[in-house]
Amino acid sequence: MQKRTRAIAVTASMTVAGIALGATIASAANSSSTKPPALQSTGSRYVFACVNPGGGIDYLEFRAPLPHQCWFAGESLWYWDAVPLAAGPTTPTPTFSPTPTVSPTPSPTPSLVSPAKLAFTIQPSSGQNVPTTSTFNVAVAIEDSNGNTVTSGTGSTDTVTLAIGANPPAAGVLSCTDTGGLTVAAVAGVANFTGCSITVAGTGYKLTASDTTHTTVTAPANANLFNITTG
Repeated sequence: MQKRTRAIAVTASMTVAGIALGATIASAANSSSTKPPALQSTGSRYVFACVNPGGGIDYLEFRAPLPHQCWFAGESLWYWDAVPLAAGPTTPTPTFSPTPTVSPTPSPTPSLVSPAKLAFTIQPSSGQNVPTTSTFNVAVAIEDSNGNTVTSGTGSTDTVTLAIGANPPAAGVLSCTDTGGLTVAAVAGVANFTGCSITVAGTGYKLTASDTTHTTVTAPANANLFNITTG
C-alpha cells in the first residue's frame, strides 16, 4: 500500500482510538515507502488512521483487515495503511448473579372455627304477652367462642332442637309448624323455627335450644322471659 504525501506530519503524541501513536508508528505513517497491508494476528486490533482536511486524525477500528480506505466524509485525500496497536483497556464482560428464585407467598392457612355456643337472634321479647291463639318465630345462631356465627364449615349445618326451658306450673306444650317442627337443620349457622306456639297460658315462660350434632355446644344464655295469655 503506497503512503501518500500528507499535508501534515504525524507525530508520536497524536492518538488513535484513545492511544498515542508513538514514535514507531508515527515514523511509519510519515514514510512514503511502499508497505503491504497489515495482517490480523490473534488478539490484535487494527485501526485505519485517517488525516482529515482540518488536520486532525480520525479512525475506524476493525477486528479483521479490510480495504484500507478512509470512510469518513471529506477524508479520502489523505490516508495510510492500517497499523496494529497494542490492545487498550478492555471492558470486562459483565457477570450476572443467578436470578434469585422467588418463592410464591404462601396463602394464609384459614383458622379453624369450631361451634361453641348457641344464641337466640329472634324470640319473644322480655315480658311480651303472647296469646295462645297466636304464633311466634324463633331463630337460633350457632356461634364460635367469640360470638361469631359459624356461617360455613364445621357446625354451620348442625341440627338444633327447640324446647321450653322454664315452664310455669301450667305445663304448656311447645310446637312449631315449620318443616321439622322442633328440630331443624341450620343453614349458614342459623336454625329458623316458624309458626311456634305454646298451648297453655302462664307467666314466665323461657325457651332453650340444644345442638344435637355437637353436644358440647352450650345452650343459649340470652333467653327472654315472656308470658302466654288466654286468647
